[in-house]
Amino acid sequence: MEHSMNKVLEQLANEPKVKGYLVTDWEGLCIASRGVAPSQSSGWITRLAEASLMLRNDMKSDEKQPPLVQVDLGKYVVAIRPMENVIMAVYRENSG
Repeated sequence: MEHSMNKVLEQLANEPKVKGYLVTDWEGLCIASRGVAPSQSSGWITRLAEASLMLRNDMKSDEKQPPLVQVDLGKYVVAIRPMENVIMAVYRENSG
């Protein structure tokens, strides 16, 4: 599992406009970070992922795909996706 995750992260890091990523567990512990993604961001990224799941539950959505949260930080847009065991945040250049 760890090998396949490393392979995915390496491919992600090589995508155009991707400037960094952060992987955190559900306790807010940073598992991996690269590029412009600061490891100390794992706390707020975890809290946003938790809030997105609560919002989906409040809306009584039948959607099976985990919610995607995007945060505009000016120079970067951070896409946050909760997954089963981890939370993934991808920092991309803001195009607009």
